[in-house]
Amino acid sequence: YLTSNQTALSANTWTTVLFQAEEIDTDGIHDTGSNTSKLVLPLVGKWLIVANAYIDYTNIGGPGVIGIRIIKNGSTATVYGDNVGGAGTGGSVDVAVTTAAIVSTSATSDYVEMQGICSGASGTFVIGDAASLRLTRFAACYIGE
Repeated sequence: YLTSNQTALSANTWTTVLFQAEEIDTDGIHDTGSNTSKLVLPLVGKWLIVANAYIDYTNIGGPGVIGIRIIKNGSTATVYGDNVGGAGTGGSVDVAVTTAAIVSTSATSDYVEMQGICSGASGTFVIGDAASLRLTRFAACYIGE
């Protein structure tokens, strides 16, 4: 989960979320020291991936959309759990967005990342909020082959 906001993120740009802490990591799939955006999936097979982001789009000018997605191995060739919806206009607005997907892995080095976006005429957005940092989460559960 987040321990601090990711701030001043450019509108209209998919941004990879960095996670500085973890609550449960029984298999060492996340490293809080390096590559903090990645969940490395150490078993070949199917994984349930769940992503939730708390997005503040107060500083986005004009109507836009907010969203999150799950990508595998740093590639946007295949996007999982893409959840993009209307955000309306700026003005002290925070919203939580959730998505989930089944991801198949073929190597023990495969990994997933969560990205967020907020579109609009101009401005910046924030992932996280000081009062609710733990609402932005990323989780993986092995289902089997």
